[in-house]
Amino acid sequence: RNNLKQLGIALHSYTETHRVLPSGYLFKPGPNGNEMGFSWGAMILPMLEQKNVYNEFNWNVPVWANANVTPRTRHLPEFLCPSDPISEGEF
Repeated sequence: RNNLKQLGIALHSYTETHRVLPSGYLFKPGPNGNEMGFSWGAMILPMLEQKNVYNEFNWNVPVWANANVTPRTRHLPEFLCPSDPISEGEF
């Protein structure tokens, strides 16, 4: 429940800052299809005290680009269920 509470607080903080809820998914059409792919989870990282992870993303390329592999694959406790034994280890 604490993780859900933290996500809720982060969503409210995002809304207060930007006057809108974060998009569920960012789509930017391009010659190769979607050239964005970031979701609300990435957009609220600064509100979850994960600004360093947020800053690691290269927002000029799609989320699945090689430049974003490190922040994209990082395990953040805020997004993991503490009672899930799989969440404790590496995937």
